[in-house]
Amino acid sequence: MTHEFISSSRVFGVSGPRRVGATTFFGPFGFKSGRDVDKLAKVTFKKGGAGCPLITEHSLSVLEAEVIDRIDLGSHSIFVADVISSEVLKTGRPMTYHYFHEHLKGKSPRNAPTFEPPS
Repeated sequence: MTHEFISSSRVFGVSGPRRVGATTFFGPFGFKSGRDVDKLAKVTFKKGGAGCPLITEHSLSVLEAEVIDRIDLGSHSIFVADVISSEVLKTGRPMTYHYFHEHLKGKSPRNAPTFEPPS
């Protein structure tokens, strides 16, 4: 669904999350489809100048970008974009994929492309 929104609107927003102690905040974003869940229903966000929802809850920064090209990779697309606005919301340590898995023991569900079965 995100792919469809970006393809049709030609803009997208990005929020730079800070390290948080609970992995439950991230659950709806990388592991569930917007077709099944309203990902913004339980988070604080604002609408950017281009109309993109920008999640401010647990975020260090936000940005909006305008798509200038799309590269089709078959199962995925790469959107090449120009940043049209950005804002630093607060200082702190950013959440990384590595930190999420190594320190918070975040797990990917079975249907996620990053799922690794237990050994």
